[in-house]
Amino acid sequence: MQPLPFDTAVVKGTLPNGMTYYIQHNDNPRNRAYFYIAQKVGAVQEEENQRGLAHFLEHMCFNGSEHFPGNALIQYCQRIGIQFGADLNAYTAADRTVYNINNVPTTDEKNLDSCLLILYDWSHALTLDPKEIDKERGVIHEEWRMRSSAMMRILERQLPTLMAGSKYGNRLPIGLMSVVDNFKPEALRAYYEKWYRPDLQGIVIIGDFDVKQMEQKVKTLFGKIPTPKTPSKFEYYPVPDNAQPIIVVDKDKEVTTPNIEIAIKHDVLPRELRSTAAVVPMNYITTILSQMFSYRFDDLLQNPDAPYNALDMSDEDYILATTKKALTFDVTPKDGKSEEATADMLREIIRAVKYGFTDAEYERAKTQYLSNWDQAREARKKVKTGQLVNECVNNFLDNELKTSFEMRYQLYKQMAKMIPLNIVNTYLQKIVGKLDTNVVILATYPERENVTVPEKDVFEKLLTQVKTEDIKPYEVKTVNTKLLENEPQAGTIKKELPADNMGYKTIVLSNGIKVLYKSTDFDESKIIMSAVSKGGTSELPLKELDNAQMFNDVMGNNGLGQFNSNDLRKALTGRQVSIAPQIRHYTESINGKSSPKDFRTFMQLVHLYFTQLNNDTLNYRNVLKNEEQELANRAANPQSALQDSATIRFRDNNPRQQPFTLERLKNVSYEGIRKIYQERFGNANDFTFIFTGNVNADSIRTFAKLYLASLPVQKSKPENYKNDGLTFWKGMQQCRFNKKMETPMAIMVQAWNGKYPYSVKNDAVSEAAGRVLDEMYLQTVREKYSLVYSINSDVTLLNDPNPIFLLETACPVKPEKCDSALLLVDEGMKNIADHGVGQEYLSKVKEQMLKIYENNLRENNFWQHLQEDKILQNGRDGYTGYKEALQSITSDDIQKFIRDIVIKQQNRMNLIMLPQ
Repeated sequence: MQPLPFDTAVVKGTLPNGMTYYIQHNDNPRNRAYFYIAQKVGAVQEEENQRGLAHFLEHMCFNGSEHFPGNALIQYCQRIGIQFGADLNAYTAADRTVYNINNVPTTDEKNLDSCLLILYDWSHALTLDPKEIDKERGVIHEEWRMRSSAMMRILERQLPTLMAGSKYGNRLPIGLMSVVDNFKPEALRAYYEKWYRPDLQGIVIIGDFDVKQMEQKVKTLFGKIPTPKTPSKFEYYPVPDNAQPIIVVDKDKEVTTPNIEIAIKHDVLPRELRSTAAVVPMNYITTILSQMFSYRFDDLLQNPDAPYNALDMSDEDYILATTKKALTFDVTPKDGKSEEATADMLREIIRAVKYGFTDAEYERAKTQYLSNWDQAREARKKVKTGQLVNECVNNFLDNELKTSFEMRYQLYKQMAKMIPLNIVNTYLQKIVGKLDTNVVILATYPERENVTVPEKDVFEKLLTQVKTEDIKPYEVKTVNTKLLENEPQAGTIKKELPADNMGYKTIVLSNGIKVLYKSTDFDESKIIMSAVSKGGTSELPLKELDNAQMFNDVMGNNGLGQFNSNDLRKALTGRQVSIAPQIRHYTESINGKSSPKDFRTFMQLVHLYFTQLNNDTLNYRNVLKNEEQELANRAANPQSALQDSATIRFRDNNPRQQPFTLERLKNVSYEGIRKIYQERFGNANDFTFIFTGNVNADSIRTFAKLYLASLPVQKSKPENYKNDGLTFWKGMQQCRFNKKMETPMAIMVQAWNGKYPYSVKNDAVSEAAGRVLDEMYLQTVREKYSLVYSINSDVTLLNDPNPIFLLETACPVKPEKCDSALLLVDEGMKNIADHGVGQEYLSKVKEQMLKIYENNLRENNFWQHLQEDKILQNGRDGYTGYKEALQSITSDDIQKFIRDIVIKQQNRMNLIMLPQ
């Protein structure tokens, strides 16, 4: 089969040395460019004594090169507003390494030239200074420590069995710490020179610039990179089939939820066919199958006696490998129900293979599939550069289809009309077969006394047993799709107000409800909405807080009108809408989004939330069962212990802010949650409705009159915040505690709080202070002393209900180095308080903030949150004058914030968790 036409919007070429490049113009975001280099090299290219070098090499790309010695690369990027970690980053996988520089300002051509030089250096001109290598060993060791989760430890133990016969079985990208700590610098250079070469590299540059000029620069600069005279053989590594089931059962003390994966391996589509029309039916069929399985699983989960809390299915790469795929069925069993849950899932797999899916299921899945493509087409009108970059990277690495979006849209729409159900069912039958080959079962459990962990032979017997059962066809349940039996009596518009300073127009309805809307062209595929009101849980007595704790989870998926949650999903098939209520400490809201064509449906859902909440006890029971299982094993997770300790200590052990426990869960009732709902959402008079996005003024007027002006309201005094005594700690406090851990690690959190009046300038200064600390600690705690992999500082402004700040700095660290890290954090604070901020830090941070602000101006969520703030914070305007305030920030401003606001109020908490 011939490849489909390549996307003409992208200039793609191959240099004489074998390097591939992709260049495209896109102005979303405006005046920004993204620079990527993708390498067809990863952990699987390592030899046994090199395990970890691919990932180590990724780190060294930020530690010295021909044109950017030492730390100059990071320093340069920060000067032009590119933040390390957020915009400047990389990742290493088993068979690829990808580097990126995002959001590069294009208004100065020197920025483009410099970023091209960075890619050039990454491709073949790293310094690999032995001193820098030795410094980075500690950083990577701390990354390993941070990432050593329960699941990662299980994978380290079991990957050789799960991927038996394949090199992938011993190639986790993080590698072996014995190699990381001891390899010779010349070993890393040899690996670099062997595998970082132009025929395995792809350059992707997309953004708001002149494409022809950029292509010429790429040809001139990258064309002079030499090709190795005798390049090492590059190959893709297979994952063999398995004639007998591979069954792995493992446990870890920090696993919080039991999980069973049933994977059925199958071949991938050959790379040479992935850019041909052959990929279209394959992608269509796997997507449709996943959707139809999810529909069945939704029905099964409605049974309160079901032995599982969650079910899922996907068809993706098999663990680390891109050379083998797997249909993977996930089961989260209830405690003590592993055998029953596994048997049920096996039955559903066999049932689908034996009888196939039904016409009704297929039509429902197709309807949703086509709706998703229509939504994507609308969104494509303002496609973001990041999405385009990923498409090109995937084309280079995996030869994924990269034709024009319109061609893909038409191909997949045609495919939905052309492929009959029997083809989909036949594909499933071919992949699964008789469940006797290529089956892999991975069962993971918490290691606790009261958790029963089945033996491996239990799963072997289940596989044999279920295949002999007399399994009946699936019975499909259909529902009426009409949301409202009768349309409400429309109200009227009393008055309309002109746009405010943020561009929001206001409609006042006949029942007194206010509707604000702002029409934008940032994303033509959706409209976002929030209906907001003051009050929240601060209005509730202490005895109701247990119910309030479960409110968002229960009500976020509760049914409406005549539909329970599952039936509502069926009724909404093919309609791009989502909506959910939420309660916070001082506010309550209903939040959602809709495509313009489904806006009537969305407004009907809003109306139902205020008038006809379904008595959805099935959803309630399912949510509570999931929460019960999570809480039962929560204490095993060190991160949860730290979070709970912070909740208690930060809030001075206030009874209104306590960790949620199994004991508290026993106090929860559906009636109690519905009572809170009625109290907080029973009167729409308290709510202001805000709409942002592809809003049509006529549609807003029409549907606001019909679905909002018809809401019953009770005239009452507008609510405000209630001061319920919730405050942060006072004084200089220390809290050190020990927690059992499988991988010894300390986590250090230093926090400060205090009074801080809100203003646009204060907002900008406090954010800048947090970012300055972030940059300072990156240079000292990580880069200079190699104590941590990551360290983050952040300042949040809160109304609690009085305006306060909360400054937090946190990092995971080697236990014996914890006090050293804390000392450096203290020194950073003192240094700013005594001497202010160096210009190199200040200018970098201001540039970052200005760039983020300019990008945000083209984001609907940014405007939505500003307007919510204005309503909920008594007219607080976070927009007017912000840019001017940001540009005016000086070293003195940040020094005064740290010295006179943070340190002077003497409210500091050092919260440190150490291994037991």
